[in-house]
Amino acid sequence: MQVTRTIPILRIFSVEKAREFYVDYLGFAIEWDHRFDENSPAYIQVRRDDLVLHLTEHHGDCCPGSSFSSRWRASSICIGSFEPRRIAI
Repeated sequence: MQVTRTIPILRIFSVEKAREFYVDYLGFAIEWDHRFDENSPAYIQVRRDDLVLHLTEHHGDCCPGSSFSSRWRASSICIGSFEPRRIAI
């Protein structure tokens, strides 16, 4: 068996705040946003290069405050790309 990809699932409490952080600040793009209806919690996939994350508002999907580690090549370029964005978090 060969694992080809692991996708972390992170708990969010506000789609708007998650967009500010993951899209506006970190530079991810939203690939899709799923809800069962307009009043349902969101389940969103974001991507930056080869890193894919799932963001969920669903209670019970995962624990708030979770963390994960990811290795990037040319990390100084990646970190440098965050500097121009001035977003209060």
